[in-house]
Amino acid sequence: MTTVKEHIEQLKNASRQNRQKAADFVLQHPEHFEELLNLAFDTGYLWHHKAAWVVEFVYKAQPEWLYPHLDFFTRSLTGLQKDSAIRPIGKVCELLSNSYHKKSNWLLVNSIQQEQLDRIVSVAFDWLIGAYQVAPKVYAMQILYNLGSLPESQVWILQELKAILSENLYQEQKAYQARAKYLLLKIKD
Repeated sequence: MTTVKEHIEQLKNASRQNRQKAADFVLQHPEHFEELLNLAFDTGYLWHHKAAWVVEFVYKAQPEWLYPHLDFFTRSLTGLQKDSAIRPIGKVCELLSNSYHKKSNWLLVNSIQQEQLDRIVSVAFDWLIGAYQVAPKVYAMQILYNLGSLPESQVWILQELKAILSENLYQEQKAYQARAKYLLLKIKD
């Protein structure tokens, strides 16, 4: 029997087809999901970024598989340093924040704890102001908007997001600018 590690190491590139093939293996063998998460956050593992690619695809198909691992997941976010790993994990955080913001997944709403949301907010600010590529920054600003615009949120999140976006608006790439303009219009004073 093959392992998830073997599937990850066979990924030649980040093509959708390759990522989906590895994700299909995990989706057919859910007992490997925890191992996949561990590999994605093991920065000592040469191919951890490839494992992160697969985590994104598995999350899109089975988001509830992540919920029992939210504490590990959110505690591990700050350990990621490479854009190639941050981009897919950032996408997972954005999707998670979308579901939480819309209250569209009650299993998530009932599973995630405030401390875990706070960790996501903290790392999203790090991604937004750090020297990262545009995709993690765009995901970060959406995460911060989603989690900062809830009635129970702390006011400072949107205030800080607005200040950062306003300051950096014309210094960043077009994708950053487009999302920033969109969110700035939505943020109420």
